[in-house]
Amino acid sequence: MRTFPGAIGVMSLLVLAGTACAGEMCKWVDEDGCVHYAASCPPGVESEKLALPAPPTDAQRTAAAEGYESAREYLDDRDDQRSKDGDGDRFRSISTAALGPLPENLESRYLTTTSTHFGIHIDDMSYSLMLTVKAKPNLPIGSLLQAHIPDPSNRHAHVIIERTVERKGQTLVFHAGSLKAMYCQNFPVIVRVYEDFSAQRLLGTHRQTIQARVDSRLVKSRSDLVAAVTNGLCPDRMTEKSVEELKQICEEARERLLKPLRKEKIEQCASEKRKTREECERFYSTFGDATMYKRYYLPRMFDNIPECVAARKVDDRDRE
Repeated sequence: MRTFPGAIGVMSLLVLAGTACAGEMCKWVDEDGCVHYAASCPPGVESEKLALPAPPTDAQRTAAAEGYESAREYLDDRDDQRSKDGDGDRFRSISTAALGPLPENLESRYLTTTSTHFGIHIDDMSYSLMLTVKAKPNLPIGSLLQAHIPDPSNRHAHVIIERTVERKGQTLVFHAGSLKAMYCQNFPVIVRVYEDFSAQRLLGTHRQTIQARVDSRLVKSRSDLVAAVTNGLCPDRMTEKSVEELKQICEEARERLLKPLRKEKIEQCASEKRKTREECERFYSTFGDATMYKRYYLPRMFDNIPECVAARKVDDRDRE
């Protein structure tokens, strides 16, 4: 449990305040220079009386409890978002099957999602994410809503949009447009609800997922975007298979180069008659693979041939 400087002194003051019915406290300094506080001072000492603040009202206690819960919820949201940003999942496309159906509209203490929308803008080849919510009757007028929408083009950024509640049951729209990159992904959106425009007191949060079905890296022309409006454009099993095929081509090309070298090593080993041919073949079966030699790392041979470079580039691109 964390403790804070002065916390014990403050609690002592509160306890003593409960015994001092007059709402005052006595303070004096003894011969050693130590300061004392008590409900009443001993006779014969120079002292002063301190006025105590009034105890908190029921409304203040309720507000403090709500503020604590809201602060804890905010910190949980922040930690969740940081962990999500750290692993980079929202910057990697997944297949249409992995996306699943469109996310359900969610409800929170103060808000209800009425719709989500992923937009494709053919004219400038950009994208947008949009969330529409409706304020519940218990949401105070004057509250500030602050939406944090992921920006697929920037791993460390969100598009932050603010709206003020002007009437009960109001519909509010949060539109993040002109996005230059997009991924096939379920994007988590967080709307923070503040008491007023100062954004000092957090009342709660609202969560919603917006699904996008276009990978901008696969878009080569406007015609691709036109087709994506109705069909989407996400990696599928054929894309994943093509990566595996490139890796297989790489290994076959390496093997063609390694085979004569391996044969030469085996023949040399067998001619020295220190091992049987079978032992030599087994010993050099991994010839050319990455290995450790005298505490040094030796990378695998022929990993820089064009076939392997091409496979690695595609694999790295899909891991971005």
